[in-house]
Amino acid sequence: MNYYKYVVTAQKATATHFAVQGNFMGRNESNLILGKNNRLEIYRLTADGLKPTLECNVYGTIGGMKLFRPIGRQQDHLFIITTRFNYCILSFSTSKQEIVTDECGTLYDRDRAKQSSYAMLPAASIPCSIDPSNRFIAALVRPSSITLIGTGRQFFTQSDVAQVTPARRMSMKTSYSNRRRRPVVETGEYINLPLRDKFVVALVFVASEPSATMMVLYDNPLKQRFLQLFKYNSTHQKLEAGPVVLDRIEDDANMLIALPEPLGGVLLISRQYIRFLKPGHAPKAVGVTCAPITSYTLISQDGSRVLFGSNDGQICMLVMLIEQGAVASMGVIELGQASIPSCMAFLGSDVFYIGSIKGDNQLAYLNLQNPACGSLQILESYPNLGPISDFCVVDLDKQGQTQIITCSGIGNDGSLRIIRNGVGLKQIASIDVYGVDNVWALRPAYDHLYSNVLVISFALETRLLSLENERIMPLAGHSAIVLDSRTLAVANLIDGAIIQVTDKSVRLMEPHAAGALLDEWSPQGSATITVAALNAKQCVISVGKGMLFAFTVKNYKLDLIGKTVLENEVACIDLTPIDDGFPYESSIIAVGEWQQPGVRLLRFDSQLLSINYEPLATTVMPRSILLTRMEDICYLLVALGDGQVYNFKLDPRFGSLWDSKRSFLGKLPVSLSAFELNGATHVFAASDKPSIIHSRNQKLAYSNVNVKDVRRVSSFSSPSMSDAFALVCRHRIVIGQMEEIQKLHITKIPVANVPKRIAYQEATHTFGIVTEKLGSGSYTTQTTTGGFEILDDQKFNVLDRLYFKNYERPLAAVSILFERESVEYYAIATGKDRLPKEHLDSGRIMIFRVQSELELGQHQQKLTLVAQLVLPGKVLHLQLFKGQLLAIVGANIRMFEWHPSPPRLEPICSHSLTTITTSISTYGNTIVIGDALTSLMVLNYDPEQRCLEELAADEKAREISSIAAFNDSLIVGASRDGRLFVTERMNISAQSQLPTSQAPLEDPLLETVSEWHLGEIVQKIHFGMLGSKTPENKPSNRGNLIYATENGGIGLIADIPEERFKLLYHMQHNMTRVIESIGGLNHSE
Repeated sequence: MNYYKYVVTAQKATATHFAVQGNFMGRNESNLILGKNNRLEIYRLTADGLKPTLECNVYGTIGGMKLFRPIGRQQDHLFIITTRFNYCILSFSTSKQEIVTDECGTLYDRDRAKQSSYAMLPAASIPCSIDPSNRFIAALVRPSSITLIGTGRQFFTQSDVAQVTPARRMSMKTSYSNRRRRPVVETGEYINLPLRDKFVVALVFVASEPSATMMVLYDNPLKQRFLQLFKYNSTHQKLEAGPVVLDRIEDDANMLIALPEPLGGVLLISRQYIRFLKPGHAPKAVGVTCAPITSYTLISQDGSRVLFGSNDGQICMLVMLIEQGAVASMGVIELGQASIPSCMAFLGSDVFYIGSIKGDNQLAYLNLQNPACGSLQILESYPNLGPISDFCVVDLDKQGQTQIITCSGIGNDGSLRIIRNGVGLKQIASIDVYGVDNVWALRPAYDHLYSNVLVISFALETRLLSLENERIMPLAGHSAIVLDSRTLAVANLIDGAIIQVTDKSVRLMEPHAAGALLDEWSPQGSATITVAALNAKQCVISVGKGMLFAFTVKNYKLDLIGKTVLENEVACIDLTPIDDGFPYESSIIAVGEWQQPGVRLLRFDSQLLSINYEPLATTVMPRSILLTRMEDICYLLVALGDGQVYNFKLDPRFGSLWDSKRSFLGKLPVSLSAFELNGATHVFAASDKPSIIHSRNQKLAYSNVNVKDVRRVSSFSSPSMSDAFALVCRHRIVIGQMEEIQKLHITKIPVANVPKRIAYQEATHTFGIVTEKLGSGSYTTQTTTGGFEILDDQKFNVLDRLYFKNYERPLAAVSILFERESVEYYAIATGKDRLPKEHLDSGRIMIFRVQSELELGQHQQKLTLVAQLVLPGKVLHLQLFKGQLLAIVGANIRMFEWHPSPPRLEPICSHSLTTITTSISTYGNTIVIGDALTSLMVLNYDPEQRCLEELAADEKAREISSIAAFNDSLIVGASRDGRLFVTERMNISAQSQLPTSQAPLEDPLLETVSEWHLGEIVQKIHFGMLGSKTPENKPSNRGNLIYATENGGIGLIADIPEERFKLLYHMQHNMTRVIESIGGLNHSE
């Protein structure tokens, strides 16, 4: 292990903090722009939905985002302010088809911004508002000051410019011919307008008032809340106080919404009321019963209808009746339930976007014309993994490829997410049909690109489907294809004919729809054809008892080349061409045998001479065999009936096989089919857990497919469905398109409560989930605070569940195998809130065993309490440690050992800690503690003395969010300021070589040897990896790290050699110098 690390993002942040809609990319083009932490995503609004158009990174965490149209412009511009108070104004150049930075600067002293806790809050929403004339932008940079920014070069008067505060502004309109040229620094201005003795909560410009007039919601020194009108005086560069619109406002009123002209005025949102306020008009109010409102969007141009979203996912609509330019009445309509919104954007045609940081992002439709069908309809959901509170890395399928199971979401949006690295299949159509044995696609001619007929084989018959005008229809017949028999193989031939092999005969026919039969061969007597294989010129069949017949097609006739009898029964045949010099025919026949399982290679000649035989170390018969060539290497693939797949390297000249490897692709028989994608050969391995086999760096790699239980597959492309496939599933045929090879695919598992912690127990094939119960009711001894439940690791159904009450909450869980024990247990940690008559918090460690019980005639897995231990303090964390149990109890770390008779936990030792522990990791006898205030502490366990001693501590004060100990000296950690770091402890042997005068008098410090600004809060770090499994290189659980972030991002931290690190580091540095950043933001900051 070394401290040269490579950090790569596997899944970008999915939480949406900001959403705006407007004409950004063109005057007639409607766009949706999403702000996701430090990334912008731009979509086009089309009749088919949202179309991803542009994506770019921002060197900073987006804290506010507004869309506006400057005076004299035909397209909207985008204003962005980051949490470090850098700002920029972006536009889109239609001629260059790129984003252009018009203005940028810094609104705050950089050194003070780095020290400000408010400035460092990730994705903290910074209140900002745009003047109705689009000349000014007001932002709340300081609590008692409003910063006024201009949207163009001529936004202040001459008297203003002489006295304003200077700001750094960089023009990005530089020549693209010289990419190394740095942006030109110009002088820009902004104005800080102080409001003494006022703590500003919200602000908006008012449309119905004179220019640069705003409503400000603030608290006075007595913490009384007021809403007051202020006007900017350009002569004296200050805000002039106007009338107080409303005083003594409730403390939970914290949102202002400016309404457009001609209505004007503002909406003041609190927990119980929505008020319409406008100077000179009588206030109006309406009560609300939903949870606190978190977001809104206007859905009418006059502002009379406003959509609101609450923090429990309730969507409601405010309707204002306007008479003679004033609000006569107000009403609230509850529409339905959606994800908990963090932002909303109306897209037109009663469609709006719901962005969420707590659940999935959604596209919704207001069905106001027919409310009986539901006033709110979710059109589409876009997965959001955030916030990820915990995750585990497991290999559920035992195929060498790990999966991530995350605890995601908050409140009603809580769920488990299964994240797999594999191949996506986008479903286009589905046909319900039962009993399908196999499927093939036919083209009008061999060299035609697209298919027009789908041949479906059943046990006793064959059916046809036609693809015409992008419609799939039943077909009564095609050419001379026999429909009253089972089809074993069918294909287009290079000479234009079609060949069909049934269980009764081999048939050669003309290719067109009314084609005639050209030739036919039938086995003698009562023999039945059992297996067949085809290519563009050849055909090989078996009629049982090991008998093989080989044909070629010449002059539209079937020519019997040779026949032979093998020692064993034939299970499968293949003759795919693998010689580039002969692309339409094969010189080798591959046969799978099943009485004595093995593979045999025969020469395609008159004698069908056997040139090689390879027995298989199994009793399971082969079900599919395939000759293929990938990256100029020939392979023989053999799939068995129990999900095993053997691959051999093959020399086609001599038929020699070597370098045998075995993989497990499921539990049911596997069917192999080759296909072309992006100019490369791939193999689809259809089974209960299908995979794509492809070659990478001349090694075979396996990728999961996001479709389960595939029996057979065939290419089935059309002009509108390129690279499409027909897949035979259990009770249907699916038509779909392949997406990218190697991509993360997400499956959502809804849960009743919010999942907070997860543990996997391989012995019982269960997941243990700690859940939290969130409610708005009164908090009593009978209130359910949370629970612990076990789930089946395949179906994810709940097997057993227990709940906690009496103010006790479950806080942690771990699967543990104690020393000298053969049974795995679940250990659950709890914490009980201190009651008024109690002096200390308390907690428990509960030990459960999963046992099978007979219930209703079936064996059910249930939780059985084996032992418990009450402790004086909340048990915050649990960790398995060398067969013992580590527990963080309050401000102490304690170690327990297990005594099986009677079952109980006994303390071994303890050690006091500084403050609140946020993370714990172990390696050997080393224990690393991550702290909320004082960073890292390293402890060592002495097994002889049975005690804990402190070895080292971090000299830097960090708020640790997660850690992982690589070894005795290297620690990878994450802090809540969005940084990843690596610390190293001085080697003990190196310390002993120091002179006495230089020897440390105290515990040695941890030295930070590497640091990287991620820009997101990492919630958890675990050892593991995501990637293609290879038979020769199984993934290691230690050495690579996976991290998950608050915003739903997933990344990997891997070791790289020092030389590679230096190369990539310099490349990264040079890229930041050459490539112009969005918004003129500095990468180094």
